[in-house]
Formats: sequence, C-alpha cells, structure tokens
Amino acid sequence: MKLKDPHLAPVGGWYYEFTLTREARTFPAIIRSGSFRNLIANVKKDMEINGNEIPVDLAYQIEQQICQRQPEGRCWMQTGDQVANMIHSAARLIDSVAGTTLERKAKGCKVCGKRRSVLNKMFNK
Repeated sequence: MKLKDPHLAPVGGWYYEFTLTREARTFPAIIRSGSFRNLIANVKKDMEINGNEIPVDLAYQIEQQICQRQPEGRCWMQTGDQVANMIHSAARLIDSVAGTTLERKAKGCKVCGKRRSVLNKMFNK
C-alpha cells in the first residue's frame, strides 16, 4: 500500500515498530518522528547503531506498516498489494475447505513480500 499524501501525518502519528537485535538478544523497538522522511532516517540510524542489517526496502516496509494502521482512504492499493490479497483470499478459502494453514504461511513468507514490493515498484511508479 502507498500513502496517498506522505506529507499528511497519519492517524496515530509517524512511528515504526520492529524487532531490534543486540548481542544475540531481541527487543521490541518503536521509533517515532515528525515526518516520514525523518522516521526512515531515525530507524536506519537506530538499526545501524545497534549493528542490525538495514533492509534495502526499509522505506517500503515502514510505509506498509503505517498504511495497515490507517482508516480507509488514507492509502491506496498497488498492483503487488492486489496480487497478495488474491493469494491470501485463495489460501483462506483452501484453509477453510482442506483444514490447512496456507494463509498463515503466506503471511510469514519473505519471498512473497519481496515479490509484492517488486510488483509495486514495476507497475506503480
């Protein structure tokens, strides 16, 4: 998903929740900021200081998380998001019929997230 207006503060404010790793231990982290651009910079700085790998698509991940918290109309669906929603709907249907856990597996799929990101970048510039 994509913020319709990245200059308009989102409902709940500019913040990002993630897991921070320090000395083989993990901690929940929340970074807050006054703007989208500063939020990305602050998250990168925090990850770097703590020796965590900075994902190539960090800005995309932050925007996705923010959009998940927004009311309808604040973000728009991109091509990759639409494909992912179709996959999740099919997995949910199969789960209900066959008693499998495909949708749960799809939600934790890192390759799927990369595919979604690539599709969003290819078709929604």
